[in-house]
Amino acid sequence: MMKQLYSKGFTLIELMVVVVIIAIIASIAIPSFFDSVRKARRSDAKEALFDVSARLEQYYQDNKGYPTTADMTLLGYLNNPYVSPEGYYDISFVGTPDATSYTIQAKPNPKGKQDEDRNCQTFIYNNLGVKDVSKGLPDDCW
Repeated sequence: MMKQLYSKGFTLIELMVVVVIIAIIASIAIPSFFDSVRKARRSDAKEALFDVSARLEQYYQDNKGYPTTADMTLLGYLNNPYVSPEGYYDISFVGTPDATSYTIQAKPNPKGKQDEDRNCQTFIYNNLGVKDVSKGLPDDCW
């Protein structure tokens, strides 16, 4: 009786098929992962805008009007523009505020590559609670 010998390894073709499958999965998963990360970082802009808005409302209560200068240091922030808590957005006034209204924005800064978020660029919020974005649909971004 003749004994059969079995190979205990993989052929080059089998290894190449596995490499191709992994490359296909990675080409789909990696861009989706980075898109999810950008979407998650949008909360940094929202949190910062709501924080600035709350400070503006407190300023209004204390001074019977909003600040008439676009200086964030009046609200207790160290820098003008104020950088969001996670550092992905710069928060500033849109134009010059007046004593009866304000509009603030969160612009992505290049630090966290949040400026690559093509769907939701600059977040905008005003004293009436109106939420907007410079690019995209507000409902999709907020």
